[in-house]
Amino acid sequence: MNKSSLLKPKKKWGQHFITDKNTIKKIINLIGPLKNTNILEIGPGKGALTLPLSKFVKSITAIEIDENLANELKNDSSDKNNITIVNQDILKFNYNSLNNAQLDNLFVVGNLPYNISSQIIINLIEFRNYKKLVFMVQKDLANRLLASKSSKNYSRFSIISQIFFEIEKNFSVSKNIFYPKPNVDSVMITMKPKKIKTLEFLKLSTLLKKCFSQRRKKIKNTLSNYVSADMIKKYGDLRPQDLTTKDFIALYNKIIPT
Repeated sequence: MNKSSLLKPKKKWGQHFITDKNTIKKIINLIGPLKNTNILEIGPGKGALTLPLSKFVKSITAIEIDENLANELKNDSSDKNNITIVNQDILKFNYNSLNNAQLDNLFVVGNLPYNISSQIIINLIEFRNYKKLVFMVQKDLANRLLASKSSKNYSRFSIISQIFFEIEKNFSVSKNIFYPKPNVDSVMITMKPKKIKTLEFLKLSTLLKKCFSQRRKKIKNTLSNYVSADMIKKYGDLRPQDLTTKDFIALYNKIIPT
């Protein structure tokens, strides 16, 4: 098999490579002040962002699942001492393996694979040892992240993301600047972690899962044995999609100890 065949985008990993240099510049500007910044890049692909970004930042640790692409990027960046390529599935990556130097002033960036974008974000909620997330995501995912209560896109993913992050849609990205061309347009988003110390992710996730597993049922039918009576009285006749993030935090704070 020749080299060009090995480096072709693979559908099973949702690979779509950016081909537009102006978009790359906009992404670099979006990350913010770059001096003394450490970057964790998810899915660097052929290095379209990695290589130009490396000129401005302290270090880049790039996680690439595709062994052929990882090896090629290692070769292309061999003259740069601030780039580390890790050939691994990001869903299996141990964020706690990053050393203190890599964690200092850390930003997580990437053109997220469409098929695992939401799971990557959920995993990063549990880690949270970074300044900001700067991601290119499918337009549909951006709509879910920013959805308001009672809308069709409002889900437990929307709620848990909005509870833990300040989320901003920055600019749209045409599907025409990718190879291969995806079916939908993308969006650049930034997500800044909120300073939340009292919420346990797993407990909140369990609460939301319980509510949204039967989203047409009223709160009094799904949580009567789970939260305090005063909360059931207040929210009992509502369905989960009609509650705000503040409402869910209030419910969380009244969870009956088990």
